[in-house]
Amino acid sequence: YFLAILCQADIDEILTIACEYCDAYLAAGHPPEPTSTEWQHAHYLLKHLISVELESVKPNTTRINQLAQCLTALNDTALAAQAWHIITQNDYPNQAEQALLAITQLLTWPKVLTGLQTLFDKNLGNIERAWNIPYTACASLLVALAYAHPSHAADLQPAATLLYNALPGDASRFPKLQSRLAERMSLEQQDIIQILNAFIAINPELAEQAVSYFLAWPITYPIDARLTPVIQALNKTAIN
Repeated sequence: YFLAILCQADIDEILTIACEYCDAYLAAGHPPEPTSTEWQHAHYLLKHLISVELESVKPNTTRINQLAQCLTALNDTALAAQAWHIITQNDYPNQAEQALLAITQLLTWPKVLTGLQTLFDKNLGNIERAWNIPYTACASLLVALAYAHPSHAADLQPAATLLYNALPGDASRFPKLQSRLAERMSLEQQDIIQILNAFIAINPELAEQAVSYFLAWPITYPIDARLTPVIQALNKTAIN
């Protein structure tokens, strides 16, 4: 039966079947131990999916969400570590921060930090891809991790610094990008708010440094149109 699934089904079909086994496992009220048939079947399918399919097919947001739900249901720390390693080697999918956070809850903190640095190095450190930097997605993951691990938030400083160093404004930060394109790069109001929220949660001094940077590049970050609404929104959040 499993051989037929693995030979004929694609990655999304395999993931759907694994989710069904996870649902059955939870519905049966089993303890979080690999003792039930449902757990073993789900684990077998997920192991194949992570080892074979994710290596060849980029994990998108939908797949990561489903994968995180399954790994959490099974409390499968070994597969979570393997999945985290593969996911962080790829482009960062948007709106996946809660799923990634769920996966990291199954990992040791050093493993989380190692994978996070790899993910940010790839998505923020590659200046040749500067036009497609996922600013908000990276900031959202930092916020989620900082809030989930407040006593270890300072450990996120290296990743936050990568995000800071990739902020648009100073075209010299993007030497391999045509200057006219680098000068046109900008951030929306919500992007700036999320980035500052991340910096505040990790290191308030970095947030202050970012504000000074924004003010130094008024063409990229117009004070009246962009920065004033941001400061007002942050103040309102702080009051509430």
